[in-house]
Amino acid sequence: MCKKIEDFVLKDFYVLVDYLAEHKKLKNPEKYKNNFAAFLLHARHIKTYEIISPFCINKKVLDIGCFIGYGESIISPQANLIVAIDSDAEAIKFARENRNLPNVEFLNIEAKKLPYKDFSFDVIIASQVIEHIPPEEINEFLSEVKRLLVDRGIFIVVTPNRKFRLPWYQKPFNSEHYQEFTARSFLQILKRTFNNVQINGLRASNWIEEIERQRVRKTILTKIKKLLRKFYSKMKQEKTETTFSKLFEKFSMDDFYLVEQRNLVEKSMELVGICNK
Repeated sequence: MCKKIEDFVLKDFYVLVDYLAEHKKLKNPEKYKNNFAAFLLHARHIKTYEIISPFCINKKVLDIGCFIGYGESIISPQANLIVAIDSDAEAIKFARENRNLPNVEFLNIEAKKLPYKDFSFDVIIASQVIEHIPPEEINEFLSEVKRLLVDRGIFIVVTPNRKFRLPWYQKPFNSEHYQEFTARSFLQILKRTFNNVQINGLRASNWIEEIERQRVRKTILTKIKKLLRKFYSKMKQEKTETTFSKLFEKFSMDDFYLVEQRNLVEKSMELVGICNK
């Protein structure tokens, strides 16, 4: 069976793990390469760039927080020019050395005061970024994005859905996240700067969403742990889902899909904000 995009995602996942092992002290990388939940997280991040890709056709694009440039591999065939920035110098160095993308410029730049003139970009992307910004700095960040967009330009911002990941009373378990958003709070914060905002959601097939729930909630509530263990005991009974390779054979990037209806967005794994200037 031909799985072109899926094979690319798997190969790129291995590239990511090797990078994390070398530069971020990831322990036991070979074990991590067999962690299907971790693979699904990477696949989901790449899927967001697949969704974003049509917005980039023949456009000048700024990608804020590009990390090692996996998203650029997806959108570069469509875009005229991509400026991909990250505050992590090692990640940018790695992207420059390992991504052979002639129309992409990888730069080690902080996202606060960007060295570009007003109206410099047609499309600006910030995937998995806004949750890393201190709350008191978000308005400034959004204003800077708006400054850089051309008239009728598009800002696409992707962030984890708090409702999917956390009970209402819990702070983010990721220590690098200052806050996480519900669909409602995400809309409110984007509307402070942009008048035209649409919040969509990224969902997945039920079996993938269950694996993700187990991944993100495994440390928080005993009751939830028991429910998820029950799910995994059921999985163990199904011979087709007992190894990484068999799960990968079952997997398709089409398992991820975008939803627009409010009740479905609220249940999504990721929130996708599309803001028009």
